[in-house]
Amino acid sequence: LDASEEVVLGPGFIINSNASLTIKSQGKVTLSGCTVKTGATLKIEAAELEVSTDFNLQQNANMEFSKISL
Repeated sequence: LDASEEVVLGPGFIINSNASLTIKSQGKVTLSGCTVKTGATLKIEAAELEVSTDFNLQQNANMEFSKISL
């Protein structure tokens, strides 16, 4: 997913096991209420990352964040 502005993954957004999602954003990425299931991968390249307390990264799920400069 390529975005020039903010990206929000909210409640009910689920990355299922063995799936992967890469987000590239020139803005902020917000993880709020979404779930990354066991075996899934979430990669984020963004100017800013905000993670709320209800974000769920299950055991053996993968998440990578790389900060980009504008």
